[in-house]
Amino acid sequence: MQDAFNALNSGAGVAGYTIEASGADVTFTADTAAADQAVTISLTDTDTTGTAGTASEVTAGVAPSAGTPEVNKLTVTAGATAAGTNTVTFTDGSVTATATVTLNGTETPAQVATAIADAFNALNSGAGVAGYTITASSADVIFTANSAAADKTVTITLN
Repeated sequence: MQDAFNALNSGAGVAGYTIEASGADVTFTADTAAADQAVTISLTDTDTTGTAGTASEVTAGVAPSAGTPEVNKLTVTAGATAAGTNTVTFTDGSVTATATVTLNGTETPAQVATAIADAFNALNSGAGVAGYTITASSADVIFTANSAAADKTVTITLN
């Protein structure tokens, strides 16, 4: 039966599908991801051979998605009240980066956040943290992954 379907359309088979047989099963697999759609597969015994079958959906279709890059943030809740140096460490399980921030003791939370973002972006000869864009917005330091990926456990510590 697989051969019969693949012979359709001058050997091109059923447009948009790969057809495979395994035992008594004939499987139609869409060539590209798409949202689930209604598909009818019917078996008609045109010469009374006694052939019968049932059709069922094996895997529901899912529309392709570009995904969403992960975003994490560190919120600075208090400004600097004394001169000194802080270290901030970012890790996502595969990337670890530590930035050093020197403060004069008069910075607001927003100024500390900007100093932290600047320190991370200065790492690696100005290349920043591999795989991330780091920005400051008000008192938040925002770490945005450059591409979509599975959710990671991210830790950001301020010492």
